Amino acid sequence: MSECQYMTGEALPFGTKVEAQKLIGKEVDYLLHGGIDKSGRGYIFPRTDVVKGVLGKHIEFENAGYIHRRSIAEIKLAGTKNGDSHVQHRR
Repeated sequence: MSECQYMTGEALPFGTKVEAQKLIGKEVDYLLHGGIDKSGRGYIFPRTDVVKGVLGKHIEFENAGYIHRRSIAEIKLAGTKNGDSHVQHRR
């Protein structure tokens, strides 16, 4: 595993169905590509949710429904290294 590019903490692999299935039942912080402020201020808007399942190329979250894996920039375990902050500044 490697460090997250935008969030602080260790990134979890989720690019394949097998990797995504390992996240089922875990509470994670995830960052969508649309949650990255591209204006130059460096803000990010991560979300926290529990992975409920995997269907094809989609990850199902308890509160957010299905999200395509390509729409997700990063995933890490919730609460690890500032994971409780919902608005963070990029390094």
